Amino acid sequence: MKAIKEILNGKGLPRRGERGFTLVELLIVLAILAVLAAVVIPNVTGMFGRGASQAYDTDLETIQMAAATFFFDVHAGYDSATSRWQDTTDPDGAHRYPTITAGASDLYIEVGNPVTIDDKYTVFRVLEASDDSDAEDADIQNAAIWVGLLVNSPTDGTAGGSDDRDAACVITGEKGPYLNGIPDSAMAGNTYNGPATGGSYCWVVGQDGKVYGVSQVTWTVDPDGAGPMVAGTYWCHGFNGTYP
Repeated sequence: MKAIKEILNGKGLPRRGERGFTLVELLIVLAILAVLAAVVIPNVTGMFGRGASQAYDTDLETIQMAAATFFFDVHAGYDSATSRWQDTTDPDGAHRYPTITAGASDLYIEVGNPVTIDDKYTVFRVLEASDDSDAEDADIQNAAIWVGLLVNSPTDGTAGGSDDRDAACVITGEKGPYLNGIPDSAMAGNTYNGPATGGSYCWVVGQDGKVYGVSQVTWTVDPDGAGPMVAGTYWCHGFNGTYP
């Protein structure tokens, strides 16, 4: 109130011979601020995207190491007839991957025809080596890592086992765990990685034991028909812009 009264009384205003900012000067300042905002805001926004991409890459490296270490250790307790781990009907030790088949799949990543998401992220389709066709849900489910095998400590190997991918565990006396916890990125559903609540990626074991983070991408054909594939939903590898 005091400042308002001083202005009304003529105080606080520019004295004779002094001047305030002109309209041109104010416009120049606003223009400079606009340029700075145009430069800074996209960079700050991009940092969030890069952070998510780096988190994806970190999970990929960590799960790859865990799956490889699991394979190098000898495990008992997988029954191919029931597709269950922690089952004493198959006591012989062997080198196995933590998947429903216990072996590396024939999935591989196509190097051509990249799929672009939101004009920012590039991913590649997952194919089957047997006929070079696009991977289907069943192929991904067979190759999906049972993340519980990499996390849970060895427990009592009772008969009957478990086919829950977040609850299965290796039997007593075997090494583990290989991960400190189930990554938030792991896709939910007992046919995939198995956590009760999951993220955007299904972690799978492909050819030669290589681990991939895959997700489903819906492709819409370009208006001119020049797209690399027909419209549909595909399993693709790579950071898709969403994490976890």
